[in-house]
This record gives sequence, C-alpha cells and structure tokens, in this order.
Amino acid sequence: MFISNQIVREDRRKPQLPFWLIVVLIVYLPLEEFILKLLPLPITVIAAIRSLPELVCYLLFFGLLYQIITRRCRFKITAIEILFVGFFIWAVFLIIISHLFFQASLFGGVSGLRTLVRFLSVYYLLVNLELYDSQIYLILQTMIGMGMLEGLIAMAQLLGGSPVKKIFETSSVKMESLLGKAPIAFVGFEKKGSVFGTFSDASVMALFFLIPAILAVTLVIYWTYIHPKKRYYLLPNWQRIIVLFLIYFGIISSYKRAVMLIALLLPILVIFYLGKPRIAAWLTLLYGTLLLVLFWGIMLFSFNIDQALSNKSIRKEGQEIKTYLIQLFTPEYWNRSIEGSRLFFMKISCGNVLGSGYWYGLSPDEDTTVEQLVKLTNNTRDKVKFKETSLYFKDAYWCAMISFYGVPGTLIYLLILYQLYRHTQAVRQNASGVVEKLLGVSGSILILLYGIYSLAEQLPEARTCSFYFWTIAGLVVNVHNRQKSLKS
Repeated sequence: MFISNQIVREDRRKPQLPFWLIVVLIVYLPLEEFILKLLPLPITVIAAIRSLPELVCYLLFFGLLYQIITRRCRFKITAIEILFVGFFIWAVFLIIISHLFFQASLFGGVSGLRTLVRFLSVYYLLVNLELYDSQIYLILQTMIGMGMLEGLIAMAQLLGGSPVKKIFETSSVKMESLLGKAPIAFVGFEKKGSVFGTFSDASVMALFFLIPAILAVTLVIYWTYIHPKKRYYLLPNWQRIIVLFLIYFGIISSYKRAVMLIALLLPILVIFYLGKPRIAAWLTLLYGTLLLVLFWGIMLFSFNIDQALSNKSIRKEGQEIKTYLIQLFTPEYWNRSIEGSRLFFMKISCGNVLGSGYWYGLSPDEDTTVEQLVKLTNNTRDKVKFKETSLYFKDAYWCAMISFYGVPGTLIYLLILYQLYRHTQAVRQNASGVVEKLLGVSGSILILLYGIYSLAEQLPEARTCSFYFWTIAGLVVNVHNRQKSLKS
C-alpha cells in the first residue's frame, strides 16, 4: 500500500511474540463486536471473552517484567510515570472518600479507573520492546488497513440497506452485567440513516476512523509531495486515492459532523507539522479544493443512493448528509445543544461541581457521580432532563472527568497528554528516517485532536480507539528513546 524499500532495514531477526500479538489485537478489536455476535454462547461468557484483550495485554506486560528481572535488564522509564502515579493515588483517594461519604461502590470506582487506563500496559510494553522501522511501519499500515476494511463494510451497509445491516448488527454487553447490574445493549444503533460498520453504533465507528484517517493522510501527503525524489506529482497515485476514499467514505457515512470537519482539516494539519513552507501554500489550496469536491461528491453520491433505496423500499428512513452537516451552523442546533446535548452536559458537570465546591471531584464511580449531579442540580427542568439523558453525559468528556476526578485529576491527565505531545514533537524534529518523520507527525496530530475532540466525545474510554492511541504513544516513546541513545 504505502511500503517503500527504504523502510525495510537489513535486520533479519524474527519479531518478538508480543509484537505479533499486538498486531493481532489491532485487527481483532475493530471486529470484536461482530465476531462475538457469531459465537453461540451465553451473555456471561461473551462478557468474559470481551475482557480477553485486556488480559492478554496484562500478561504480556508481566511477562516483560519477568524477563527484565531475570535478565537484569533496565526497565525503560518515560516522562509520564510520576504523573500517572499521582493520578492513581488521587483516584484511589477519591474512591475511598466517595465510598465513605456517598456510599459509592468500590468496584464501580475501580471499574471507572480501569476503563480509562486499561491499555496503558500496551504503552509500556512497546516502550520496552526492541522495535525496528519495518515493524513500526507494519503496525501503522495495519491500522490503515483496518480503516479501509471498515470503509468497505460501511459502503456495503449504505448500498445494501437494512438486509446488509442486519448481518452486522451487534449486541454489546458491559462487563458489569456479570455482577448483577442490568446489561446495556446497543443493537445496531442507527442515527438518521447512518451506518455502523462492525461496531455497536455509528458514534463508535466514527471515533475509530479518526486514527486511520490521521495515519492515511499523513502517509499519502508525505509519499506524494514531501519525500525526496526526482519528480513530483500533482495528485497521489490511484492506490492511495482509493485508501483515502474508503476511509473518508466511512467517516461521512457515520453522520458524525465533528469527525467530518476534522477530516477536512487533516491535510492542512499534516502540511503544517511536516514543516514544508515552500509547498504548504499551494498544497493547502489544492488539497482544500479537492477535499471539498470529494466531500460534497460523496454526500451527493450518498443522497442519490438514499433516493434509489427509498424508491425500492429498501430503506425509507434517513436524512440528506448535506442537510445534516449544515445543521451544525444553524441557531436551532446550538439551542438544542444548550437545552439537552453536550453544552447542557458541560453546564451540569462543570457548573455543579465547581459551583458547589466539589472542585476535587465526586467519585470515579459513574453511578454515584450521576446521582450526586442530580442532587446538585437546582433547576427542576434540568434535573429531569439530566436523569433522562445521563447515559450520554460523558460525551462532554473533560467536563465529565472533572466530575469524576476533580480539577486536580483532570489537570494531571492533561499533563500526561502534554508530555506525550512533547515526545512526538521531539521525534518529528529529530527524525533521521522516514518512519520517524511519519510517526512524529501523525502522533502530534493524534494527541492534539485527542485532547480537542474529547470535549465532544468520550474518546479516552472508547475501547478500540484507546488501544490504538496507547499503541501509537508507545511507538513514539520507543523511537524517542532510540533517538536519545544514538545521540549519547
């Protein structure tokens, strides 16, 4: 797809088992819901199988620690250890305090903390592995490949309508159902004609596409315009155009406006971080024009398909993607957001927590936090509305995190992201090879958008997205450590 002979080093050692298991998980996690659906097993067994990826990561990490201890090797530390220790201490403190004062569930608090940092072990595993450029490049290509596969599935669902969607409908059950709580199921959730791929709903699919889109746009622009060669091209070759088309088609078919807008801005961000001012101006204009044409072309294509499917009575529900996107710029959309969407959740979370003196947080247990937020809400209308929609209040994630961990915990977590961003910038600026440059640029953009987009989605807790994020973070720090060792 993007491979170049310059990427493949002369190393002939076989990759370690942990490396291949991570590659398998990169492929498995986006398909997990669909695979579990095919297994004729009870719900409790399915819920237990769902925890296997985390268990594999923990076992690999402890196996790495065993090898380090037995071989007397040095465990590679990074810039985020002290911050994470501080975050864990603060979270445990809140779990205990909320249990004493609010009768919060200890398991619920631990479960909330686990959801946030469940794939941190992958980060440390990759930091301490000896990786070569070809292995890093394979991981990045695999993520892009999964984005292409999901784009194909999204296209099949859009073209095939309800019959194809039924094939991929999934039932997602949270692990808490094993302990007596009612399972929360999402059966092929569809929003106004959107598709959901192999995920539980369109929102989760859109979050997933964010990372393959960043990687794909970075690689396409680099290999087409930046990489030194004798001749330059006006457009990418047809293989790379197909890659971008499939991933962008998947994003648009999710009907998630924020991800659509981010996708349009990605080429400009990539050009900025690649640091090529001489070609930045004309390339920004070129890509901006092409993406607008592609964007509206796909929307028109989707609308024509909707009309055709409606005429055939295959799918009668739905809304024009053009209309759905334009709604973002209407006063009605923002009024609705203030009354019962993300802006409403921001007001309830941050307003109540900070205004009532609970700046240190309520509880990492989600049920307890929701209960306390309801009590702190004085407006009867807001109280009723929040009770009805509290399942989605984490969509405004940073405000929800202030409710869970307070201002101190949220600031510590943001500092962790900042330290990771500094690592990506160091890798980008000190890059001596293609892989280092690509990883530094895509990693910088990922962390930047990770922080910004979490204002509108619960990105840090999204399962597949979280795994991909910590995988790329681990690769960045691995390369950064390699750069420092070469200097010294």
